[in-house]
Formats: sequence, C-alpha cells, structure tokens
Amino acid sequence: MRSPLPFPLFPPPSDDDLSGDLQYQLWLRIFYRLQEGESIVTAGAFLRAMEEEYQALTHRTPAARISALLERTIAKVNRKHPETFLCNGVQNAIAAAFCKNTEKLNWDAGEIEEKGVETIRRFVNAHMRGFLSYVGLETSKLDLVSCVRTAARQIRQIRQEQLPQSVQALGEPTGPASSIDPSPSISPANDELENAPSPELQDAIADGLVTHDELHQREQQRNATRNELNQEETAKIPERLDTYACRGIITWGEAGNLRKINAEHGPLQRNARRFVRKRIEKKIRPAINLTVLNLEVFEALQRIPEARDPALQFLVRHRRQVLSEGGADLQPLLDELETDPELTDNLLALADRCDQEISMIALRLMPYGPLLAARDHCTVEEGFVEELRSLEREDISERLNSRSEMVRTRPTTQIIGLLQLIDHTTRPTPFSQELRIFKICSQLDELHHTASAEQGYAELERFLKRRLHYLHPDLTRYEIKAAERHIDKILSARPAVLEIVGEAQNEISIQLDLDEIER
Repeated sequence: MRSPLPFPLFPPPSDDDLSGDLQYQLWLRIFYRLQEGESIVTAGAFLRAMEEEYQALTHRTPAARISALLERTIAKVNRKHPETFLCNGVQNAIAAAFCKNTEKLNWDAGEIEEKGVETIRRFVNAHMRGFLSYVGLETSKLDLVSCVRTAARQIRQIRQEQLPQSVQALGEPTGPASSIDPSPSISPANDELENAPSPELQDAIADGLVTHDELHQREQQRNATRNELNQEETAKIPERLDTYACRGIITWGEAGNLRKINAEHGPLQRNARRFVRKRIEKKIRPAINLTVLNLEVFEALQRIPEARDPALQFLVRHRRQVLSEGGADLQPLLDELETDPELTDNLLALADRCDQEISMIALRLMPYGPLLAARDHCTVEEGFVEELRSLEREDISERLNSRSEMVRTRPTTQIIGLLQLIDHTTRPTPFSQELRIFKICSQLDELHHTASAEQGYAELERFLKRRLHYLHPDLTRYEIKAAERHIDKILSARPAVLEIVGEAQNEISIQLDLDEIER
C-alpha cells in the first residue's frame, strides 16, 4: 500500500467546487506518483488517480459532480501543460515496457546506455504514434534519455532485490534515523545521461536562450543543493517527530517507537533497523521531499538580481491585471511605468529574460514546471519579495514544517504566486503583449528624437517603420497596428514641431542681427 503524502487533511468542499489550494495539493500528489515511476497515461487513469488522492485528502469519496470537475481540470492541465504530467506518465509507461524487455534480453548497464535511446525511439515510432496523436502529445516532447535512465534505475532495483538476503543485509543502515542515506531510492546516473538536454529545450538552445554549459552548470548546482538540503532535513527527523504525528504523517505510537530507536544507547537489532528504514522511506520521506522542493525553489528565486525587486513588487501589486486573460484595464500600469524609467527598465529585463534564473522559469525547467502547472489562483503578497531577501534557509524550513497548516502552506502559495507573475511576464499574455507594445513605442519615440529636424513626413515615416521591423522582426498583427498608430501620432505632431523649430531659428537670427547693429 502506498504511503500517505505529506499534505494537510482538507475538509470536503462545501459547494461541490474545487478550491485552488485543493487542486494544487491534488496535482502535487500526482506529480510525486509520477516521480515514483507510476504509469498514468490515459484520461481515465488520471481521473482514477485524482479520485484516490481526493479521497485521501478529504476522507470522502468524490461525488459525481466532483469527479466531473476533476475530469475537466485534468483535461485543461494536460492540454495546457502536456510536458509536465502527461509526458511524464507516458515516459514512465515506455520505461516500464523497456525495462521488461531489457530483463528478458539480460542487458547490462553498458548495453542499456549504448542501445537504449535508439531502441526506445524505434518502439515509439512503430507502436505509439497513433496513441500519442490521440492524447495530443508530440513525439518530440518525449525525453528518451529520461526513459532510459528510469529503466536503468528500475533494473538496478530489481537485480538488487534478487540478491540473497545475506548479501542485502550488508547494505542495511546501522545508525539512527538521522544517519540514514537521505535519498535511498535515488541512484546516481551516468553523467552523460544526466546532462543531456530534453527535447523541449532543443529550440531554446538553438535560439540561444540557454546554452549547454548553463544547463550543465545548473544540473550540478541542483544536485549539490538537493543533497545538502536532504541531509539537513533528514538530520531534523528526530526533533520533528511530534510535528509529523500532529500532521498525521505518522501516528503518535510510531513517533514514540522511532524516538526510542533513535535514542543514543537504544538497541538497534536487524528488525529495528528495518522498521526505521521503512518508516523513514514510506512515511516521513515524502514530507522531506516536499520541504526540499520548496527550499530549493525559494533559494533559486533568491538568485534573481535584487535590482529586479521593484519590478517584482510592481507585478505583485498589480497581480489581478497582470494575470487577467483579457478585459483588464492596463493603462494605469503603463502610466505608472511611464513616470519611472528605472522600474520600466527592470520590468522589461524580466520580460526579455535577461537574467538566467528568469530564463529557467520561462522554460519551466525543474523544479519550476510542476509548481507552475498545478495552480491557477495567485495569492502572493507584496511583502514576500522582502521575505525573499531577508529570510534564511532555516527560517523557511521551520515554517514548512510548522504544526499550523496556515503557516506551513503559506511559503508554497507565495512561491507559486510569484512564479505565476514572472511566467505571465515572459510568455505571450495580454499583459506581456501590452508591455512589449509599450517598449516598442518608447523605442519609436527615441528614434524620433534622434531623427533630423529637416526630414520630411514621408521620409521620417519610412525611417521609423524600417527601424521598427529591423528591431522586432517577429511582430504580431496586433503589435504592428499598435506601432503604426503610434507612428501616426508622432507624425501628426511633426508639423507643429517644425514650425516651433523654424520660429526659434528666426528669433536667433534676428537676435544676432541686432547684436551686430549695436556693435
């Protein structure tokens, strides 16, 4: 039986609706099931998994209306973000099939790494094209390297389990819970496989949005950070046993038993060691995984330059307009930007992905993807940007493991809210489009100011339009019309400008003549 995941118990919704918080918890549970290798592929499989997790969270079987809402939510998320959940489920199914056939062929690790990707590619092309088309998933979205890596890990686990018990016993832990390997289910993979970019990054690499070196450096940094966080959080298990019991992750009796086993002079016989390992991996481990995920994202967000803080606060302050899918009045936001050039520059830097961490968020690289896909409602507060700079790792860790559900879930909701705002600024959304038009109009104004005062109307119009298409070759029809309206506005003021300039020149000429007469 699967162990419960570390989420608070939700009361049943009172109005047959799914709150944003509940949807987030459900999707995060699905994400962890996929990370564990479960093959969730069809809409029916996703619905069954969702209904199971709904029942685990609320202690109530979902009514027909709730099931219908879940079904619509699944369809929406998988259609909007197929790379986050659906793609992982398909990859798990492929890995399981590959693992089964590899066992029959008795391939070793070298053969798996050498032949795995090409074997899976042939299998997908021959047998899965129709299914992938049916579920709306492009073949190019599949990470075949990840399939091989998952299959290799499963094969190692299978062969380890096939060893005699006397051999397996040699690898059992001999220390207290805090000394157990913080990630026992994760095996190190081949460096070449770990660092290979997934297909969804190929376009970004080709466009120069991210480089192989940046991906390699980031993967190394993530591995080091995760290992460090895992070790730190695992070491805190003994002191948090009561908290885990309060949250329902373990029972009070289990907490007492674990405390006795972890005592400095407590007996650690083989059965006790197995008990500790089982409880750590199956009950407490998911809670640590969730804490590590949030800590990792929090510290990654701290890598955004502090100069961008006013822009982030601007986004939070106007979050409703920023996240609006259309119909919101964005003119007050643009008016505010017009009076603050420094704020404008920093906001445009976010939109243009000038910083590496912003690029990683926009590309939905791990660990951001699941957090962005699982939630639609933004609850971030303006003060969170200040907390991002002032709070330390230990502060966030304590909050994420608080007995209070409100305190415990707040960092996660704040993190997700800020990610949503950044995501909406870097992707094609109504807000980002108006921001782009604002930038284009500002550039046209600068070009107009640098143009010669003697240029004629038609000549200036050609100059501005030529420069416009040179600076922005990928303009949409809507943006072209907006830019042309702004050019017309500039040109309509041109005769008045020329007249003022001419009068000023005449005045200077008259003044010079008078001076010469006086001499």
